[in-house]
Amino acid sequence: MQEVIKVKNLNKDYIIKNRISFFRTSKEIKHAIKDISFSISEGEIVGYIGANGAGKSTMIKLLLGILSKTSGSINVFGKEPFYNRQKNASNIGVLFGQKSHLWWDLPLIDSFNYLAKIYDNEDKEWLEYLIEELNVREYLLQPVRQLSLGQRMRGEFIASIIHKPKLIFLDEPTIGLDIETKNKIMELILKINEKYNTTIILTTHEISDIEKVCKRMILIDEGSLKYDGKVKKYKEIYNNYKKIKMYGENIVDFSVDGIFLLRTNVDSKEFVFDVTKFTQLDIIKMIPNQCVVKETKLLDLNLQEILLVKSKVGDTCE
Repeated sequence: MQEVIKVKNLNKDYIIKNRISFFRTSKEIKHAIKDISFSISEGEIVGYIGANGAGKSTMIKLLLGILSKTSGSINVFGKEPFYNRQKNASNIGVLFGQKSHLWWDLPLIDSFNYLAKIYDNEDKEWLEYLIEELNVREYLLQPVRQLSLGQRMRGEFIASIIHKPKLIFLDEPTIGLDIETKNKIMELILKINEKYNTTIILTTHEISDIEKVCKRMILIDEGSLKYDGKVKKYKEIYNNYKKIKMYGENIVDFSVDGIFLLRTNVDSKEFVFDVTKFTQLDIIKMIPNQCVVKETKLLDLNLQEILLVKSKVGDTCE
């Protein structure tokens, strides 16, 4: 299978200037990307995840050619992206959740038509397909400023892929969206990938989105690659951790090593525990008498919860 992206021993450093006094500054080197290597093949949907400040946005900017590397090699469609940004642009679609492709005062359809002309790719059939899939026809003639967030983000998604790109970067594409719009975008990602073998890189804090559409994930932390493999396999690494959900009143936290609070809800508390150390019955026996527990449920962790566990117990996959 053809490689669309190939990154080898990639490093990106920033020089940060700190003012010591009015006349003096000191320089500090920040290592944003540290010796990262990976490749992505045509037709893959890859989740690219990490905490804020982990280096995700820096990597996307390097792949797009917005930033130049410090050392190592990086190729997109066989070209160094920084020196071939315009050549690669016709094959790449980008959607940033906080940045717009649309013209605020123009009707939505005018933005679509204008972008199609810019890319010299006026494929009416493709545009019709996107309009139908995302149900935007009823507000095509409305100015963008009159659209709701969900309506506008559907338009943004169409605008980002109107030129039918071979590679799509989606950076927080569903942030703040209603469930219906979010599901529509996720469904369309899968359809485009299946129908056109489009390569898609999805960066998001909505880990449920990763689980829905990605078989593979790349996890980055403090600029370093921590995991590159199947989502399912990563979850299996933490299979010895389970979640017990307790419904009731006056439920107190456990001060026992191997059990920790995951979240507090209106009518319940959720705890994570290591099944190699405790059973569900062990946990129930530890509940103090002043706690009124009406019901307990033993549940598996989702990917978001696994990442929270990782931050508490350390990285067992390295």
